[in-house]
Amino acid sequence: MIVSNMTAPGAGYPSLAARFARPIRQEGRLVMSRLRVVVCAIGLVLLALLARTGLPILAGAGHTGGRVVPVALPLPAGLHQPRCLGVGHSLALPFGAVAPAAGAVYEGSVVSAALHGRARAYEIYLPPGYSDPANAALRYPVVYLLHGAPGGPTDWLCAGAAARTADRAIQAKRLPPLILVMPDGNGGRGRDTQYVDKFNGRDNEMDYLAVDMVHYIDAHYRTLADADHRALVGFSAGGYGAMNVGLHYPNEFHAIGSLSGYYVALRSEVYGANDPFGHGRAFRLANSPYDYAASVVGVRHLRLLIADTTDNLPYTRYAVQFDARLTQLGIPHIFQLYQSSHLGHGHDWRFWAAHLQSVLGIIEGRRPR
Repeated sequence: MIVSNMTAPGAGYPSLAARFARPIRQEGRLVMSRLRVVVCAIGLVLLALLARTGLPILAGAGHTGGRVVPVALPLPAGLHQPRCLGVGHSLALPFGAVAPAAGAVYEGSVVSAALHGRARAYEIYLPPGYSDPANAALRYPVVYLLHGAPGGPTDWLCAGAAARTADRAIQAKRLPPLILVMPDGNGGRGRDTQYVDKFNGRDNEMDYLAVDMVHYIDAHYRTLADADHRALVGFSAGGYGAMNVGLHYPNEFHAIGSLSGYYVALRSEVYGANDPFGHGRAFRLANSPYDYAASVVGVRHLRLLIADTTDNLPYTRYAVQFDARLTQLGIPHIFQLYQSSHLGHGHDWRFWAAHLQSVLGIIEGRRPR
């Protein structure tokens, strides 16, 4: 305070405050510069930690079970994990064994023009490494798995352990990394459609599955979007649906597999009060692979698989008859008839789950074991 008047204002000398302000400002700039360096270093450390934990660190990236989805093709909004994931995806391991890398399973929905704008649910399995940024350029073959009647899209996960089967087979290199899609073929339990375009034209189930669903999956996931890398597989009513839809759309699916299916349109197989076939004979013949297979353009270039057990009546008989029909027509196919003494009567998950891996091999043209 006593020095404030040592130099009169305007006398050409800087004030005491001004003399001290200059080095203070210089020191402040130095401190701020050092602080920015520290903050940047902390930020780099945090980014490295986030990258190791798999948390999203890129704008627009989607978080999927601890992995970062490439910004170029984020997962669709509204996905969630199916309720039974713990049942189908758990893996009991012997002591000391290493668990296989696990894929991710989600549930979503697709709005279908063929169903007049209604939404249908689907489950999807994405293979291990799908969401790793290092694999952002990779694309994958797709197998569509159809459920039976009554049934729903989670059946292959909950009862068939499809995710666990795929994890093990991919780790053992018995299958390539692939995507599994499990669509809802009924729009709800008790509403059996048999995967056919309804006789009265009200619902076009084939277009929903082979056009709307396929195009949606190809647009939202990194698929190999061509028929050579797309298969359609099902069990029971889903086996019938796979063969019927696949033969109607040979340019969409080059591999078709039927487990315990049937090959003519049978009203006796329709579950519940729904009637997708009607009473017209021509409509039923047009949806009976046994009757129209010979007329399918390019059918001899498809990979067809029929599989069943020896005691699964009447489905064993259906399989034997369809095998004989295809053989008579000179249509190449694989026919597998398994002894069912250790698999019960065969029309159950003990058979379908046990042979899922070998059936998935048709995506590469492999012969089931």
